Amino acid sequence: MKILIINDFIVEYGGPEKGIIIKKKFFEGKGHSVELFGSKKIIRNKFTILNFKYYFKLKKKIREFKPDLILIHNIRFFLSPLILFALPKSIPKIITIHDYGNICPKIWNIDEDKQVCKRGIGFRCIYKKCLSSKKRNIFYEFLRYLKVNFLNYSIIKKVDIIITPSKLLSKKIRTKFKLTNVFTIRNPQKLIRNQYINKGKYYLYVGRLEKEKGIFFLLKNFQLFLNKFPKEKLIIIGDGKIKKEIKKYIEINNLKKNIIIKDFMTFDNLHQYYFNAKCVLVPSIWVENFSNVVLESLIDRTPLLVNLIGGLKEQSKIFLNVNTYKYNNSIDFIKKLEYCQNTKKKSFKKDLELIKKDFSLEKYYNEIIKHYNKIN
Repeated sequence: MKILIINDFIVEYGGPEKGIIIKKKFFEGKGHSVELFGSKKIIRNKFTILNFKYYFKLKKKIREFKPDLILIHNIRFFLSPLILFALPKSIPKIITIHDYGNICPKIWNIDEDKQVCKRGIGFRCIYKKCLSSKKRNIFYEFLRYLKVNFLNYSIIKKVDIIITPSKLLSKKIRTKFKLTNVFTIRNPQKLIRNQYINKGKYYLYVGRLEKEKGIFFLLKNFQLFLNKFPKEKLIIIGDGKIKKEIKKYIEINNLKKNIIIKDFMTFDNLHQYYFNAKCVLVPSIWVENFSNVVLESLIDRTPLLVNLIGGLKEQSKIFLNVNTYKYNNSIDFIKKLEYCQNTKKKSFKKDLELIKKDFSLEKYYNEIIKHYNKIN
């Protein structure tokens, strides 16, 4: 079978990009011919509604490759919803929704009161000053509102099956748009059994360096934590728009000895950092879907401390070694950092068994093929 995987970016960047590379290799190992379609350059544009260049490129790609199945991932930041209209009706199409951008034009899904928005997309999204858009002007908010509505219309009109990695997000999309073709399939992970003993040398953050990831909450509170534990270290791995601001904050506050920034690393190079960390920190202030960092950390037998919100909350209920702190609560965050400092690790046996059972590439593959056969 020929499978075409579509994503904004087809180089390793964030969770979805790591995922499509892993899936491509696995599908090829099953005897399928797999090709990727998207940009090799990272160009994030929240306001791209119509990308005609890639619309015609995709039509050409489909004519030449003749896929039997099309798997779609992120198309919001670069490719645009327009590309869905380049897809022939006769070819089965499955889209994976990776975040809350389909029910929140501002993506974070956090309202002006710093609470999870329960309303969903509506005209109020244009003029409300939510947490992610305090400095946005109304023209840009209108463009984002139009784009998300067009994206949802395109998906409902052109796609056969919608999947998300989170039961919470699946339920929200199913309810909001009154759909019956929405299913939960967990993010597949490569299980790597390392031979190292976790030495617990430092705290670790892995991910994009963007405001929604809660980096400045992390920096400010880790700085307070250092007042009591001055020898502790934090390693931050990633790239993003606010990297310069982060470096400036570290320099101004004389934190270079305690907080170290490393550039983006590929999935395979991250393992040594995961298994040598005493705790992986996920301080996201937006509503995460279902964090790959959580799964990667557990595979390398390192516990986590995560913000109690969205998909992270869902993961904390599933896995024993995912600890939580109250949403954006500095006192509780620092208290839990101390807990990570002093507590003995729980067994990872149950967490790893669950990942092997429900998050394997084999299970993901079987689920995709099952839905393909239903459509076909």
